[in-house]
Parts: sequence; structure tokens; C-alpha cells
Amino acid sequence: IPQDDGPSLVCKIDYPPQFVVVYDLFRAILQSGERDTERVLALTSLCLEQNPANYTVWHVRRQCWLSTSKDAWVAQHDLTEWIPLELEYTALLGGSNPKNYQIWYHRRTLLQHVFDQNPEFAETQASIELEYL
Repeated sequence: IPQDDGPSLVCKIDYPPQFVVVYDLFRAILQSGERDTERVLALTSLCLEQNPANYTVWHVRRQCWLSTSKDAWVAQHDLTEWIPLELEYTALLGGSNPKNYQIWYHRRTLLQHVFDQNPEFAETQASIELEYL
């Protein structure tokens, strides 16, 4: 779904072609309501590589990971497997921009979820998080 800039566009932003393709797909996913699939998670990765400050993309990514109606592929992934990988991924995206509040919120939400599910593992992750700071 192409970006709708409204009827009275003042200035067209010249986005790179890959950005346009990825975000057109993302808007289609948003409209379809599809969540919690490997395909949506992969698309959010592509979107965040183009713009790591997009709050909506981070929100959809959290919905993928934290959904209660998980796909078989997500259900197979133990918290102890995917949380460290997700935190590492966010560290890579935030490395050049430490004031990206969307990334910090995402990290915090994941750790809160882990604490609710597995407090012992959460303590380990929290100590690693303090080292990250």
C-alpha cells in the first residue's frame, strides 16, 4: 500500500527505493491485521533497518513476540532463546543512536515480560542489561 501524503502535498520526500518497498509492504500488513508470524517479524526487521525510530514498527514487532495466539514457530522458541537475541538485535540498531527511545521501550517491555514468565532468567538478563548500560 503506497504512502498516502494527502490531497495537498507541499513537498514530496524522496525516499530510497528499498525504503518505499519495505514500508509499502508494512502498511499492507498493518491493514490486513496479520501479526505474530515469522513473515511479519522479518518485515519489521527490514523496516527497522531502514528507520529504527519508527514507533509503529516496534509496536508490531512486540505484538509478534508477545502475542497470546502465537504461531507454531514462535511457540517453539523458548524465552531463553529469543530474548537474548532480540536484545542483541536492538543493541545493534541502537548503537549509533543511543537516544532512540523506541528501542529502550522495546527492551524494557521484553524484560518485563520475561520477568513475569521466568524471574530467574529475568535476573540474569537484567544484570546483562546493566552491563549494556
